[in-house]
Amino acid sequence: IEVVGTVQDVTERKQSEATLREYARVVEGLEEMILVVDRDYRYVIANRAFLNFRGMTSEQVIGHLADEVVGGAVFANEVKGKMDECFLGKVVQYEMTYNFQNLGKRDLFVSYFPIEGSAGVDRIACVLQDITERKLSEEALHKSEERFSKAFRNNPLAIWISTEAEGRYLDVNDAFLDLLGYQRKDVIGHTAADLQFWG
Repeated sequence: IEVVGTVQDVTERKQSEATLREYARVVEGLEEMILVVDRDYRYVIANRAFLNFRGMTSEQVIGHLADEVVGGAVFANEVKGKMDECFLGKVVQYEMTYNFQNLGKRDLFVSYFPIEGSAGVDRIACVLQDITERKLSEEALHKSEERFSKAFRNNPLAIWISTEAEGRYLDVNDAFLDLLGYQRKDVIGHTAADLQFWG
């Protein structure tokens, strides 16, 4: 009777699996959407916040390739290159717009963090933030500022903005400059007393 046997050291793999389980336990209850991707671009962790946001189950994400979850074109054009950078050991952050089936277009701030294994970076932690509302607020504020600026600059009445305490000019419109014969650079930062407008 002949017996052939093999022995394989699985210590490293077991430690890696234990680390992954601990990581999954820690991120599960966090508010941020967190995923972990392995070297094959396969999801090994997806926390509750991500699953709830996407309206997906763990079975629809864990063990699946990133291109299956985000779509082949999005993965190839926007995601893969950034993940490859992270696998080189870099923290990568960027913004992207993604068209979700259940939510429509959303703006996301994406952060990738390299996770070191025994042979270098073997996984990536992905943190996603939905910044759609913030972007809309910023856009509305920008439009409001533009409208105010146009109304301020083009008003036929002389208008200025100054500090309350000292009366130091922060801004003046063209009608103000035309009336007093000054250039903007000569007025901003000064007071009426400095410039002797009225005396």
